[in-house]
Amino acid sequence: MTALREVLNLDFQQRVHAEFDETDAGGESSVSLDVKSKRVLVAMDGHEERVQIMPLVVPGWRADDAEIEDETLLSVTWHFMRTPLCWALCAAVAIGVAREQQADIQDNSTWFTDVNDQGPDQFCCALRPDTACSDILLAADCLYVKMPKSRAVMELMKGLGLQG
Repeated sequence: MTALREVLNLDFQQRVHAEFDETDAGGESSVSLDVKSKRVLVAMDGHEERVQIMPLVVPGWRADDAEIEDETLLSVTWHFMRTPLCWALCAAVAIGVAREQQADIQDNSTWFTDVNDQGPDQFCCALRPDTACSDILLAADCLYVKMPKSRAVMELMKGLGLQG
């Protein structure tokens, strides 16, 4: 079962594909994703929504009595569109990456849930619609209902004319 099918509680498998973004002038295309890579775009067949995965390094620092090393992270975020389906794809990609890396999901802005740092299974359970669905758009709407902060911010942006 893919993370998208799981987080949306779909009763079918939606095809998802990823590729390096060749318009990204800042990196290299390679067989693996690292800090020198171009960003990766993830999409679903039949839908315009895209999610981007960008490797980045958070610089460490040194103080008198402490030192924090550089930290390499993967940022998963929407790529231009901010529809409920795009938020669902974002969540699914974060879950898949976290499982593959055996890492937690850091949602420091709490766009998805009220928990900043949690395992992919807890993250998935917090967002997953209660009933199985055969309509991906309806399932994405059900997931989005569980994200009150994101909904409020997106409505504010629409009201200000910052998003169509």
